[in-house]
Amino acid sequence: MKTILLWDPRFPDRRPARLTVEDTVASAAVRTGVAAAAHPAEADALSAGGALDPSMLTEVALQHGSGSATRRVFLPYSVVMVSAAAGVLASIGTPIPGGVTPTPTPTPTPTVPGTPTISVASGNAQNTVTIVDGADGGAAITAHKLYRGSAAGGEAFVGTIPIAFGLTYSDTQLTNGATYYYRVSAVNSVGDSPLSNSASGTPSAGSGLTANQQLLAAMPSRPLVAELGGSRERQNGAVAGTQTRSLPCGQLIWAEP
Repeated sequence: MKTILLWDPRFPDRRPARLTVEDTVASAAVRTGVAAAAHPAEADALSAGGALDPSMLTEVALQHGSGSATRRVFLPYSVVMVSAAAGVLASIGTPIPGGVTPTPTPTPTPTVPGTPTISVASGNAQNTVTIVDGADGGAAITAHKLYRGSAAGGEAFVGTIPIAFGLTYSDTQLTNGATYYYRVSAVNSVGDSPLSNSASGTPSAGSGLTANQQLLAAMPSRPLVAELGGSRERQNGAVAGTQTRSLPCGQLIWAEP
């Protein structure tokens, strides 16, 4: 009988158990790397014979000492077979494939991306589509497919936009006053997401101008008059009895009736 220090391979940081077992079992445990000789003088003898396979961790009830006491332990299958041949196993549990490494959590199988959402902002002869992606499905989104139509639900495929171009797309050379409807799908290595919500935009010549610019653009082509220092002054002309001055752009207050 030999005394060994036996580690549980599942928990290598725990203190080893001190067991007294049959010589061949002690040697097999040492040679698989799950045990060490309790007495340094026996280390060379127990290591003789070369390394054994440490895989296929198996739960067994191993005879401990010279009596009938047993100890429930986990041993590599190669040690279990040596112990079985020596007749010192009370029972053998179900083998655990893979040895000391716990079964890893399976990696989820990638799916198509989640449904994106979009919004549309209109400009002069153009619409800008902004995309907010859903989940990537476990695989990186690589592109978006753009759909456009003249009615909601009637959008047709326009083209594919690589992700390198970002999440904002400007659809240009459109007809002012016409309404355009858009939908997009996100693309990854698995396939296309469901289509997004439908969003629309109506380009116009005044889109993108400031409020003052739109006001001036809408004014009729008449002389503009401002009241300065109690006197009335006209741009591009003079009011009788006053001095003609150039008024700065944006300071013109009303149109003369």
